[in-house]
Amino acid sequence: ATSLEMSALAVAGAILLGLVSAYVIARMQFRGKTVMDIAVMLPWALPGTVVAINLITAFANPSPFAFGRVLVGTFAIVPLAYFVRFSPLVFRSTAASLAQLDVGIEEAARSLGASWWYAFRRVVLPLLYRGIAAGALLAFVDGVGEFVATVLLYTPQYRPLSIAINDELYFANYG
Repeated sequence: ATSLEMSALAVAGAILLGLVSAYVIARMQFRGKTVMDIAVMLPWALPGTVVAINLITAFANPSPFAFGRVLVGTFAIVPLAYFVRFSPLVFRSTAASLAQLDVGIEEAARSLGASWWYAFRRVVLPLLYRGIAAGALLAFVDGVGEFVATVLLYTPQYRPLSIAINDELYFANYG
């Protein structure tokens, strides 16, 4: 159950980040769109050990990003690692769905009197649902099986499935 909770928490955050960043990159005009795209996709290119060591370094002392708390050795550090590692999956699948969606559909809803939020919620979001779900499912499955970053971050109190399987293999419990 711990792995499912950790992965679900990470995916919830990844959906929010992926949806917002995909919409901003696809629909808004500003300098630095390419830089933002690279910044969102960068964790996918980094090895899990690099992500884990950077999280340990960043959250070993109280920081404003952790609301003045130390996250190393807590439950929260592993879902944070999953969030960082797998947000690019949700972002890219959402961005691909959004790229296929004609801007005119949203503009038509706006011209008929819908607010931006209403048009987004009732027109755009239902059309993006499958892309978001595809990225979220992929991120969730990858999170449940993630070993590389987890092995550096977990605590015995919150032992994920990948670590439990590795422990059983270590003790030659193959059944």
